[in-house]
Amino acid sequence: MRGILVAVLVVAALFLIGWLRYDDTNGDPTVRVDSESVRQDTSEMVEATKRAADEIDRRIDVDVDLDEQPNETP
Repeated sequence: MRGILVAVLVVAALFLIGWLRYDDTNGDPTVRVDSESVRQDTSEMVEATKRAADEIDRRIDVDVDLDEQPNETP
């Protein structure tokens, strides 16, 4: 029962974000996947992930560089 509920929630979420569309033209009800929308959204997510990874990498490099500087004591 829990699996059916999860599946229903996933399908509902896909309809809400626009990846699935219900079409009832000419008496032929169909559910279609909007592949262009999926492609565009996933490309945007990949780019955002790359930017976040680059930012994390930059921050790690800065922290490592600061840690490697010798402490000068008078």
